[in-house]
Amino acid sequence: LNVIKKNCKSLLDLINQLLDYKKVENSGFTINKTTFTLYETITTTLDNYKFTAQSRQISFEQEINVPKNLNVYMDRGALEKILNNLLTNALKYCKSSIKFTCEYNADRDEFVMSIKDDGIGIAESNIHNIFKPFFREDEFNQLGAGIGLFLVKHLVESHNGQIIVDSQKGNGSEFVVT
Repeated sequence: LNVIKKNCKSLLDLINQLLDYKKVENSGFTINKTTFTLYETITTTLDNYKFTAQSRQISFEQEINVPKNLNVYMDRGALEKILNNLLTNALKYCKSSIKFTCEYNADRDEFVMSIKDDGIGIAESNIHNIFKPFFREDEFNQLGAGIGLFLVKHLVESHNGQIIVDSQKGNGSEFVVT
C-alpha cells in the first residue's frame, strides 16, 4: 500500500510540474506574494525529506542561519517548489550525503540557500542545458520529465533572484539560490 501511495504522489507531482510548465510557457504563471516566516517554511519543507534520507542511509546536514521570526514577502508556494525540486534531485542523484545551508544577510536583505550533494554530478558540457525544458542527461535512467530545473529557474528569476550550479562529473553538484 505504501508503494502505491508513493507512486501516486510521484505521478501527481509530475502532473503538477507539467501543468506549471504549461503555465510558464503560456505566460499564465502568476506569483502570489504573501508575508510568511522563512525559517518555519524552510524547516517544514526540509522535515519532509529527513525520513527518506535516513531510510536510504544518506547524511542530511542542515545549517539554517536565519532569524526564526524573519518574515519575507514572496510566493511561499514558489519557495516550496524550489526546495522540493532541488532536494528531490539531490536525493535522487547523491551517493551518501546532502548538505543544505541557508544564510540571511541583513545588510543586503537577502537570503542565500545552497543544496550540495556528493552524487554523480553533471558533465561540464551539459551544465548550460540543465535549465532547458525536458533536458536530461541520457546516461541516467531516473524518473522525471526534465522540467523541474526549468521551473526552478523561472520561479527564482520571478523573484529577482538567480540560481547558480557548480558541478563536476562524479563529484556531486551544488545549487545556490539567491
